[in-house]
Amino acid sequence: AGAGPSLLAVAAALLVGGVVGAGAVTVLQDDSGSVVAETGLDPLEPPNGEEASGRAEIREVGGRRSLQVDLSAPQLQDGYYEVWLLRPDVSGMVQVGVVTEGTTSLPLPDGLDLAAYPVVDVSVEPLDGDPTHSGVSVARGELS
Repeated sequence: AGAGPSLLAVAAALLVGGVVGAGAVTVLQDDSGSVVAETGLDPLEPPNGEEASGRAEIREVGGRRSLQVDLSAPQLQDGYYEVWLLRPDVSGMVQVGVVTEGTTSLPLPDGLDLAAYPVVDVSVEPLDGDPTHSGVSVARGELS
């Protein structure tokens, strides 16, 4: 009978510790870092007549950079939006990832030279299995 209260106290301590620990992890994950570059995403000629626009920010947390995109765009029925970083003369590009309407945060590759790829481009990509840029850009801006 003496082990019962001790076991209950240990279980309660573990539960409280788990809740506090989860809260600490949540607080650490909520740190959005510092903005090191940003741009508005200006609409380009929309393929379907509906414009896309938004904002993009490069954020750094603990030496890791991410691209946060806040996109205002119509929902697509037969495709998706993808974000790229381009050279100013469009001679090269880095695929960053899929974005949706609203805010999306994507990790950037380590060592990526943002001075060489300062243009943020949002494209409409068809569901065709081809990983290359479709050539249909709907919003673009240059980081500064």
